[in-house]
Amino acid sequence: LRDRVEFLSAPPEIFPAWLKKSNEFGLIDYACDHARLLKGERSAFFKVTGRYSTLNIGALLREVRACGDALDFFCDQKDHRLYERLGLNWCQQNGEMRYIFFSVAFWRKHMYGYFKRHTAYRAVESIVFEVAQAHYGAPNCRFRFRHEARFRGFQGQQAAFLGMRFSPKVDYLTSDLRWALAALLRQLFPKWWF
Repeated sequence: LRDRVEFLSAPPEIFPAWLKKSNEFGLIDYACDHARLLKGERSAFFKVTGRYSTLNIGALLREVRACGDALDFFCDQKDHRLYERLGLNWCQQNGEMRYIFFSVAFWRKHMYGYFKRHTAYRAVESIVFEVAQAHYGAPNCRFRFRHEARFRGFQGQQAAFLGMRFSPKVDYLTSDLRWALAALLRQLFPKWWF
Protein backbone atom coordinates (compact mmCIF):
# COMPACT_ATOMS: atom_id res chain seq x y z
CA LEU A 1 0.00 0.00 0.00
CA ARG A 2 2.91 2.33 0.71
CA ASP A 3 3.85 2.25 -2.98
CA ARG A 4 0.35 3.34 -4.04
CA VAL A 5 -0.83 5.82 -1.39
CA GLU A 6 0.79 9.03 -0.23
CA PHE A 7 -0.52 11.67 2.15
CA LEU A 8 0.56 15.30 1.77
CA SER A 9 -0.19 18.30 3.90
CA ALA A 10 0.10 21.75 2.34
CA PRO A 11 0.65 24.77 4.59
CA PRO A 12 -2.48 26.98 4.44
CA GLU A 13 -0.54 30.22 4.23
CA ILE A 14 0.51 29.49 0.63
CA PHE A 15 -3.10 29.88 -0.58
CA PRO A 16 -5.11 33.11 -0.77
CA ALA A 17 -8.09 32.50 1.50
CA TRP A 18 -10.63 34.22 -0.74
CA LEU A 19 -9.87 31.99 -3.75
CA LYS A 20 -11.75 29.05 -2.27
CA LYS A 21 -12.43 27.12 -5.48
CA SER A 22 -9.16 27.99 -7.22
CA ASN A 23 -7.23 26.69 -4.22
CA GLU A 24 -7.75 23.17 -5.53
CA PHE A 25 -5.46 24.21 -8.39
CA GLY A 26 -2.90 25.27 -5.80
CA LEU A 27 -3.23 21.94 -4.00
CA ILE A 28 -2.58 20.09 -7.26
CA ASP A 29 0.45 22.34 -7.92
CA TYR A 30 1.70 21.47 -4.44
CA ALA A 31 1.21 17.75 -5.08
CA CYS A 32 3.05 17.96 -8.42
CA ASP A 33 5.97 19.60 -6.61
CA HIS A 34 6.08 17.36 -3.52
CA ALA A 35 4.45 13.97 -4.15
CA ARG A 36 6.94 11.17 -4.74
CA LEU A 37 4.23 9.25 -6.65
CA LEU A 38 4.05 12.03 -9.24
CA LYS A 39 7.76 12.15 -10.05
CA GLY A 40 7.93 9.62 -12.91
CA GLU A 41 8.34 10.60 -16.55
CA ARG A 42 4.75 9.64 -17.45
CA SER A 43 3.19 10.42 -14.07
CA ALA A 44 -0.49 11.26 -14.07
CA PHE A 45 -3.37 11.71 -11.67
CA PHE A 46 -7.13 11.41 -11.55
CA LYS A 47 -8.61 14.19 -9.44
CA VAL A 48 -11.97 13.42 -7.85
CA THR A 49 -14.02 15.57 -5.51
CA GLY A 50 -13.84 14.83 -1.81
CA ARG A 51 -17.25 16.39 -1.24
CA TYR A 52 -19.17 13.42 -2.62
CA SER A 53 -18.83 9.67 -2.84
CA THR A 54 -18.39 8.73 -6.50
CA LEU A 55 -20.31 5.48 -6.90
CA ASN A 56 -19.00 4.61 -10.36
CA ILE A 57 -15.39 5.73 -9.96
CA GLY A 58 -14.23 2.28 -11.10
CA ALA A 59 -15.96 2.72 -14.48
CA LEU A 60 -14.43 6.17 -14.91
CA LEU A 61 -10.94 4.87 -14.10
CA ARG A 62 -11.35 1.92 -16.48
CA GLU A 63 -12.23 4.37 -19.24
CA VAL A 64 -9.10 6.41 -18.52
CA ARG A 65 -6.91 3.27 -18.45
CA ALA A 66 -8.37 2.09 -21.76
CA CYS A 67 -6.91 5.19 -23.42
CA GLY A 68 -3.37 3.99 -22.76
CA ASP A 69 -0.24 5.52 -21.24
CA ALA A 70 0.01 8.39 -23.75
CA LEU A 71 -3.16 10.07 -22.42
CA ASP A 72 -2.54 13.64 -21.22
CA PHE A 73 -5.99 15.04 -20.45
CA PHE A 74 -9.49 13.61 -19.97
CA CYS A 75 -12.37 15.75 -18.80
CA ASP A 76 -16.14 15.71 -19.05
CA GLN A 77 -16.98 18.65 -21.26
CA LYS A 78 -20.29 20.48 -21.61
CA ASP A 79 -20.53 22.50 -24.79
CA HIS A 80 -24.01 23.19 -26.18
CA ARG A 81 -26.65 25.90 -26.58
CA LEU A 82 -29.74 23.94 -25.51
CA TYR A 83 -30.45 25.88 -22.32
CA GLU A 84 -30.03 29.17 -24.16
CA ARG A 85 -32.61 28.05 -26.76
CA LEU A 86 -34.98 27.09 -23.94
CA GLY A 87 -34.57 30.53 -22.38
CA LEU A 88 -32.82 29.15 -19.29
CA ASN A 89 -29.82 30.84 -17.73
CA TRP A 90 -27.96 27.62 -16.91
CA CYS A 91 -24.32 26.84 -17.53
CA GLN A 92 -23.89 25.23 -20.92
CA GLN A 93 -20.16 25.48 -21.50
CA ASN A 94 -17.82 24.16 -18.82
CA GLY A 95 -15.23 21.55 -18.02
CA GLU A 96 -16.15 19.23 -15.17
CA MET A 97 -13.63 19.55 -12.34
CA ARG A 98 -15.20 17.10 -9.87
CA TYR A 99 -13.59 14.25 -11.82
CA ILE A 100 -10.78 14.85 -14.28
CA PHE A 101 -7.51 13.27 -15.46
CA PHE A 102 -4.19 15.02 -16.18
CA SER A 103 -0.68 13.88 -16.97
CA VAL A 104 1.68 15.84 -14.74
CA ALA A 105 3.43 17.20 -17.86
CA PHE A 106 0.12 18.52 -19.24
CA TRP A 107 -0.82 20.06 -15.88
CA ARG A 108 2.57 21.77 -15.58
CA LYS A 109 2.35 23.19 -19.12
CA HIS A 110 -1.26 24.38 -19.13
CA MET A 111 -2.57 24.70 -15.55
CA TYR A 112 0.35 25.00 -13.15
CA GLY A 113 0.54 28.27 -11.21
CA TYR A 114 -2.85 29.51 -12.33
CA PHE A 115 -3.99 30.52 -8.86
CA LYS A 116 -0.84 32.63 -8.41
CA ARG A 117 -1.09 34.36 -11.80
CA HIS A 118 -4.77 35.27 -11.54
CA THR A 119 -6.14 37.07 -8.54
CA ALA A 120 -9.66 37.66 -9.85
CA TYR A 121 -12.17 34.95 -9.01
CA ARG A 122 -13.14 32.68 -11.90
CA ALA A 123 -15.02 29.42 -11.78
CA VAL A 124 -12.57 26.54 -12.19
CA GLU A 125 -15.00 24.90 -14.62
CA SER A 126 -14.66 27.81 -17.05
CA ILE A 127 -10.86 27.58 -16.84
CA VAL A 128 -10.93 23.85 -17.56
CA PHE A 129 -13.33 24.51 -20.45
CA GLU A 130 -10.89 27.00 -22.01
CA VAL A 131 -7.97 24.58 -21.68
CA ALA A 132 -10.06 21.79 -23.20
CA GLN A 133 -11.22 24.00 -26.09
CA ALA A 134 -7.61 24.85 -26.90
CA HIS A 135 -6.88 21.11 -27.25
CA TYR A 136 -9.86 19.87 -29.25
CA GLY A 137 -8.54 17.38 -31.76
CA ALA A 138 -5.29 16.71 -29.87
CA PRO A 139 -4.54 12.98 -30.08
CA ASN A 140 -3.79 12.49 -26.37
CA CYS A 141 -6.81 14.37 -25.06
CA ARG A 142 -10.39 13.19 -24.47
CA PHE A 143 -13.35 15.42 -23.71
CA ARG A 144 -16.29 13.19 -22.89
CA PHE A 145 -16.66 10.17 -20.61
CA ARG A 146 -19.06 7.49 -21.76
CA HIS A 147 -20.67 7.68 -18.32
CA GLU A 148 -21.17 10.68 -16.08
CA ALA A 149 -19.96 10.39 -12.49
CA ARG A 150 -22.66 9.21 -10.12
CA PHE A 151 -22.40 11.11 -6.84
CA ARG A 152 -23.77 10.58 -3.36
CA GLY A 153 -23.46 12.88 -0.38
CA PHE A 154 -24.19 16.47 0.53
CA GLN A 155 -24.93 18.91 -2.25
CA GLY A 156 -23.41 22.35 -1.95
CA GLN A 157 -24.58 25.46 -3.70
CA GLN A 158 -22.76 28.74 -3.52
CA ALA A 159 -25.01 31.00 -1.47
CA ALA A 160 -22.67 33.97 -1.36
CA PHE A 161 -19.26 34.79 -2.76
CA LEU A 162 -17.41 33.22 0.15
CA GLY A 163 -20.05 30.96 1.71
CA MET A 164 -21.39 27.54 0.87
CA ARG A 165 -24.84 26.26 1.77
CA PHE A 166 -25.15 22.52 2.33
CA SER A 167 -28.37 20.56 2.36
CA PRO A 168 -28.52 17.31 4.32
CA LYS A 169 -31.53 16.22 2.23
CA VAL A 170 -30.41 15.02 -1.17
CA ASP A 171 -33.17 13.77 -3.44
CA TYR A 172 -31.57 10.49 -4.52
CA LEU A 173 -34.54 9.45 -6.67
CA THR A 174 -34.32 12.62 -8.76
CA SER A 175 -30.54 12.32 -8.90
CA ASP A 176 -30.71 8.68 -10.02
CA LEU A 177 -33.34 9.44 -12.67
CA ARG A 178 -31.29 12.34 -14.03
CA TRP A 179 -28.15 10.19 -14.09
CA ALA A 180 -29.99 7.34 -15.92
CA LEU A 181 -31.40 9.77 -18.51
CA ALA A 182 -27.96 11.35 -19.02
CA ALA A 183 -26.40 7.89 -19.41
CA LEU A 184 -28.95 6.98 -22.09
CA LEU A 185 -28.49 10.28 -23.93
CA ARG A 186 -24.69 9.89 -23.84
CA GLN A 187 -25.06 6.51 -25.58
CA LEU A 188 -27.61 7.73 -28.14
CA PHE A 189 -25.93 11.08 -28.92
CA PRO A 190 -22.20 10.75 -28.15
CA LYS A 191 -21.27 13.94 -30.02
CA TRP A 192 -23.81 16.10 -28.18
CA TRP A 193 -21.93 17.39 -25.13
CA PHE A 194 -24.84 18.39 -22.90
